[in-house]
Parts: sequence; C-alpha cells; structure tokens
Amino acid sequence: CNLRFAWMLRRRRRPCPAQSPLPVYVVEGLSSPCLAGLFRPAVYLPPEVAADETALGHVLAHELTHYAHRDHLWGAARCVCLALHWYNPLVWLAARLSKEDGELACDEGAVRRLGEAQRVPYGRTLVGLVARRSGPADLLTSSTTMTGGGRAVRRRVELLARPPRAGRAALCAAVSILAVCLLCAFAGGGVPEAEPDPEELAYRLIARAPDYGEMAPEELRQRLAVPSVPLTQTQGRRVLLLVRYPGLSHADGLDNWAVGVWDQDAGDFLPQVYFLRGDEAQSATWTEGDELFLLCANSTTYQGFETGSAPLFLRFQDGVLTALSALPNTARSAPAGADLPEDESFFHDDGLYWYDHKLVPEAGGFTLYTRAEDAWAGGPQAQWREVGFVPLAAPGEAQQVPSDFLFEKSLAFSR
Repeated sequence: CNLRFAWMLRRRRRPCPAQSPLPVYVVEGLSSPCLAGLFRPAVYLPPEVAADETALGHVLAHELTHYAHRDHLWGAARCVCLALHWYNPLVWLAARLSKEDGELACDEGAVRRLGEAQRVPYGRTLVGLVARRSGPADLLTSSTTMTGGGRAVRRRVELLARPPRAGRAALCAAVSILAVCLLCAFAGGGVPEAEPDPEELAYRLIARAPDYGEMAPEELRQRLAVPSVPLTQTQGRRVLLLVRYPGLSHADGLDNWAVGVWDQDAGDFLPQVYFLRGDEAQSATWTEGDELFLLCANSTTYQGFETGSAPLFLRFQDGVLTALSALPNTARSAPAGADLPEDESFFHDDGLYWYDHKLVPEAGGFTLYTRAEDAWAGGPQAQWREVGFVPLAAPGEAQQVPSDFLFEKSLAFSR
C-alpha cells in the first residue's frame, strides 16, 4: 500500500507556492494532509487546505513538526515490525499507540511553533481536517497523516484545550519522584559508611602478634604506648596499614613494625600479617604502576652493640599483600651486590649474615652496611661501613615467602 500511495502522490501532485523548508505539493483527491517520503520527504495537501491561508499555516506547522520528530522514519519502523510480527495482536496495539502518541506530541510541538494564541484556532483546523476514520490499514503506511478516529480526535482536542501549566507541573512532579527514587536506590538509605579508625585498627593488628598470644586489643590499649600509623593505602575495599609500635619489654622490641590488610567487607584483617621486631624501625615505599612496594628494616642494640635483621619486602597490588623473598637481578648486578649472600634467603634469614650487616631502606632500594673492622673500638656510629646502594627496581622476579616461615597458629610472619 505504501508503493501504491507513493505512486498516486507522484502522479497527481503539483507544486504549491508555500514558504517551507520541505517541498509542498497539492494533490487532487487527497483526504488528509500528510508528510510522505522516506529519503526525500515532502508535504502533500488537499486543494481546500492550500486555498485556506489559516489552515495552510496550521497544517505546515503540524507536518514540519512531524519532520523534526522524524516521524516518517518511525512510521517505516512500525511497518517493518508489523510485517515481521503480523500474527501478534500486541504488536498491532503497540503500533497504534505509538502512532497516537506521535500525533499528540506533534500537536503540542505545532502549538509551540505557532504560539499559544493559535492553540484554539489550531484545534478547530484539526477538527475540520480529520474527516474520515482511521482503520488498521493506516498503521501500515509510513506517511504521517492527520486521520484518526473520533475518540482519538476528541482526546487530541481536549489536550489542546488544557492550559499548558498542568503538563509542566505533572512533569516536575514526575522528575522529583524519580530523583527521590534514584537517591534511595543508589545512596543506600542515605547513611554514609563510617571510615575505619586507624588507631583502633592498629591495636587490633598488634594483638595478632605471637608475642601477645590472645591478648585483647582493649588490654593492649591500656598497656602499650600509642602506636603510630605512618602509612595507610586503600585499594578498593581493602586498606594496607603500616603500624609502628613499642613492645611491652626490651625482649619484645623497643621499636617494631606490624603490617596487615584490613578488609572492609569482612570487618577484619586478612589472615597473613607481618611483624618485624627490633629497636630502630625504618621503612621506605615506592610505586611502580599500580603496585606499591614497602621495604621495612630493623636492628637490635644490646649493651651498645648493634646487629641487623632480615628485612620485610612487601608488594601491595589489587588489595593483595605479598611478601617477596628473592633478590632481583638488578640488585646483584649493582656494585654493592658483591656483598650480598649467594642463596635466596636474603629476606627471611636471621643467620650470621645479619650479624655483620644491616640496611637502611630508601625509595627504590636500600643502602647496605657491613661491620667495620674496628667496630669494637668505636661507638655505635663507628660500627658500620657503607657498602653502597642496592636497587630493587625489578621485584617482579622475586618469589613469595615459603609457607613454612609463617606461624601456623596465627599465620603471622614475625622476627
């Protein structure tokens, strides 16, 4: 029917001298004005409309609004849907409602083009033009015609007669209700989640140290000095904490490190936590891409004689904390690398090597010191001789700490 209708329009049309951005034609025998043409749309008018200047202005405003809404393309889409789902009555109902809604939106848009003073005259023109009833065949046309049944026309006229403020008020109310619903849905009731207290988390982490057994964080708070938290790093729902704290006695270390990851979803620390005891805690951090590297060192002084201890080398990535044990090749190729141990126990060996060596963490590596030959003759500052800087720029080659170096009961790494 679309091809037959298009052929009829082309055969009978003649140009109409109307001011319009689209071609306008007069067609003898056309029952209603329409916008037709998928690729080259044009406005087609009955002769009586072209002869009436008032009706012509109203019709052009109506059809140009159809063109602005791309209703001729939506009409073609309705035809495709009906051709594919001709057996489904719901598709026919949806097509009819879509066409009616398009006409209602077009009426409102045309009144905006013409001005509010033309609302009633436009309604009179609409009533005069909609002379014949529409049928199911009208849904299969891609053109936008001003046809419609009596009930549809009555509804369009009633909406045109209503003051426009009522529609704006309804729209504002709908937008307000939608905004409230979105706030309730995405704000979780509007109660923000409380941030964890670093000091409280520090006591909970220290309570996991093997030295304190099952001592509660409340008891530690009464007996220990207030710990410091020099580093907190958040990745997703997990927070890395580096805690510096004094022990209960010299045997427990005067200046210790504790490292753990707090899981906000679980409300607890992840099982693997790390402790490094001593009397002079030092640390350094650096980042490589999305990886955070943490190097912790310590040393113990007894009767004026200082000894080092194996450091902690940790990587924090995607909320997972990993202890690294092997030195990267960049460390051994450095000038100071000749003084490093041959085996792979650098980061978890408390043997004789650390009796004569210590390190000071720096960003990207550490400075290595060895025992001075006259260490017993001088004071604490004269006990060490600087060997040089050792880079840790490629820690990806390192391995994880073997599981047998973890305490089975608390899964805590402690030195």
